[in-house]
Amino acid sequence: MRYAVFSDVHSDHAALRTVLSAMAGHRPDWFVSLGDLFDCKISKHALDISITDAGQVVDPPGEIALALRGLPLILVRGNQEERITRLLPDQRWTPVWVAAAMTAPVSRTTELLMFTHGHELPWRAAGPGAWCPDPEAPDRPVVVHGHHHHARRYHRSGGHLYTRTVRFGQAVPLADHSTDFINVGPCHGRRPTWALIDEAARTVTHYQECTCRAGSSCSTQTRRGSHTY
Repeated sequence: MRYAVFSDVHSDHAALRTVLSAMAGHRPDWFVSLGDLFDCKISKHALDISITDAGQVVDPPGEIALALRGLPLILVRGNQEERITRLLPDQRWTPVWVAAAMTAPVSRTTELLMFTHGHELPWRAAGPGAWCPDPEAPDRPVVVHGHHHHARRYHRSGGHLYTRTVRFGQAVPLADHSTDFINVGPCHGRRPTWALIDEAARTVTHYQECTCRAGSSCSTQTRRGSHTY
């Protein structure tokens, strides 16, 4: 199976459409949303607010729903959906697509892959503003996640965690007899990122797109493999 994976849309339908258009050219078997598809408008520090309408909590999902309609889609939920659930416990008043994201499982698995948002994985600081999975994270050959808004790849072997370079547009082999942690990066903003995972070939390829208009300073080279994280 070939999985086109994105995460952390945060209701940015323009970035989502750009990414989905790029994904379609690769003919994936499944599109995978790793959570935070929608953005909760209420801060996690203000959850005691009185809610009288779903619009106070989340924007109408119309554009997101149109972009995803008809796609073979796998959903998992993120921390934004969990916050929306806490604020809107009665889902009768919640838009259908938002409710679907809210009730999605926290992870999905195949023989090789674990898809999860990442907010429930154990993390440790890897530097200022940088986080990496704890070596005790789930023992799965490949853990595919988002949450921290950076396209990254870590490799666990022998109880140690190693950082692997991400070069956009370059397919790299997945772990064999060890564990890879693949952060697909955020699908929002001017330069959304995503990843294509080929389960049969055991490869992952990160991509970066651009939502800028033609003629802007965002070049094709910038989008397609010159960045290293």
